[in-house]
Amino acid sequence: MNSFCPFILGLYLSVSLGRWWALRTTGLQTVMDSLSHVHNFVVCNFPEPRHQLLRARVAHYSLLTVELMIRSAQSADSLADLVDFEALHPLERQDLELVPLKARAHAVVRWIFSLVYMAACYDEIPPPQFVVVISELQRTSSGVSVVDMHRKTQLPFPYVQVISMLVQTSCVLLAAKGGITFAVAYHKQMYQTIAVEFVSSIAVPVMYYSLLAVAVVIEEPLGQDFLDFPMVDHMKDLKARFRDMDPDLYQIDDRMQEIAVDMRNEKRRFRTATM
Repeated sequence: MNSFCPFILGLYLSVSLGRWWALRTTGLQTVMDSLSHVHNFVVCNFPEPRHQLLRARVAHYSLLTVELMIRSAQSADSLADLVDFEALHPLERQDLELVPLKARAHAVVRWIFSLVYMAACYDEIPPPQFVVVISELQRTSSGVSVVDMHRKTQLPFPYVQVISMLVQTSCVLLAAKGGITFAVAYHKQMYQTIAVEFVSSIAVPVMYYSLLAVAVVIEEPLGQDFLDFPMVDHMKDLKARFRDMDPDLYQIDDRMQEIAVDMRNEKRRFRTATM
């Protein structure tokens, strides 16, 4: 049992780490890279001062997409704090509250598509160039779906129970063996053997349970625990990318509420013009 349990426990931890890394690379990283590519397209194709509101809103919606993806993973349904911090306009909040929690990030991706599509129609951007935006936004939606799938598809419960049972049984057998060996060694005054059994009886169960605890913590890496993804730092890094591409973003952080109203008015005017 003592030789079999470490192998099975190591395999279980390897599977858990594989899921954790896949969530980081195929989910979160895909979303952030794709949004960066979309913003880069917008900055390159709409560089004029009259496009400043468009660039700012695309950057803002990109950050909002990541935020709503995290909130969906944490089952946080309230949007009131986003309005309080002026990260979301009350009218946008009303629209998002009509959408299920897991679909809100996808809804904001569609908002980005609408904004870029309207701007491309106004400026007559060639369709082959605009296909790049469609592709990247599809990758963004796929990344959000991967995050949601990993969160809702845990490892099979019987498999986890078998691993837990093996660890518990191994620890019980180790304690029984240590007690018998301790008693025999004490009767024979083999104090070195007593010390070795005492240390192994404490160290091995602690190691097993620590590995199990690590596997449990990394099972849900989008929470707020110490070992979870540092989402605040990732959001700051994404915002820094946007500002490196477009230095004008430094000048409009305090005007996001006005920009939200302006962009909604632009949407209405575009719909009216295309009817």
